[in-house]
Amino acid sequence: MSDANVEKTGKARLVRATVARGRTLVIPHPTRKRTIGFAADGKPIQVAAHVERGPGDEVELSEAEVVYYRKTGFLVDPTTKAPAVTEGATVTENADARAA
Repeated sequence: MSDANVEKTGKARLVRATVARGRTLVIPHPTRKRTIGFAADGKPIQVAAHVERGPGDEVELSEAEVVYYRKTGFLVDPTTKAPAVTEGATVTENADARAA
């Protein structure tokens, strides 16, 4: 992790990472809230809204979360080049073989 990808904010140290190919993360949005109900005094009960991030999207999470998601293959370091991936075999039907 380079210092350029790290930002100190209060207690949590935030780290940037990129969602890996073929993976999706659902994470809390840092500023958006949604109301899930109302307290007895009529005040709204709010929680963080969740957003879906897909392959190639950059996310900013706590350092511990990034370490965990990198170990499980959900996140990659945005400064490293992604490994080359080839698509699987393609099967085509041969008309001559069908007639035999």
